[in-house]
Amino acid sequence: MLSIIIPTLNEEKFLPALLHSMKKQKINDYEIIIADNNSKDKTKLIAKKFHCGIVKGGFPGKARNNGAEIAKYDLLFLDADVVLPDNFLKILLDKIKKENLDFASCRVEPISNNLNQRFYYMLKNYGNYIANFIMMPHASGQCLFMKKELFEKIKGYDESLFLAEEHDLVRRARKYGKGKLFMDIFVFNHPRRLKKEGTYRTLLKDFKSIFYRIFKGPIKHRLYNKQYGHYSQ
Repeated sequence: MLSIIIPTLNEEKFLPALLHSMKKQKINDYEIIIADNNSKDKTKLIAKKFHCGIVKGGFPGKARNNGAEIAKYDLLFLDADVVLPDNFLKILLDKIKKENLDFASCRVEPISNNLNQRFYYMLKNYGNYIANFIMMPHASGQCLFMKKELFEKIKGYDESLFLAEEHDLVRRARKYGKGKLFMDIFVFNHPRRLKKEGTYRTLLKDFKSIFYRIFKGPIKHRLYNKQYGHYSQ
């Protein structure tokens, strides 16, 4: 069983595609929890239509913690602009069980044929993968599984962080459990941030945050304006 937690803020355009992709999965023993930050569009109506639970949201770390607080099962955090490939959930859970993992993430592929955007996602995927071998655990915040017991042990997401809260989460989780970033499975993602900010401008911002974390530590202030979906940070 899974508790799937999705932070939202005005996600009526993208949330239906994710929820429809869940309906197409070969397993259905999961609950869906929408952590909504006072959406002004039809997000909550869509969530109710798909029989999702709804809790108060906030910025991503706070929203995910709120969802996890009422979750009954092990946790799968997804972003609202993700789409799951057919049979993704069963494949993911089978791999987690086979390798006896406590947390896991996977590759992310853009819903786009734009070469610059695909290049950006390739860099992010392989950057996250390589980081796990140089004592800097990384994960995709767009799709992140963690056993509920471990999540509670490490007290969830650090809500004081402005950026890279998913990397901080798996860094702390690695002290108590076993995890992996799977490169042979993936979720789809709408590259809306790249379309809005530009691919290379976004990449420069990402490098800035990486170097900040390496040389100065966790980012607990507004390093720059960065938007995750409809979350501006």
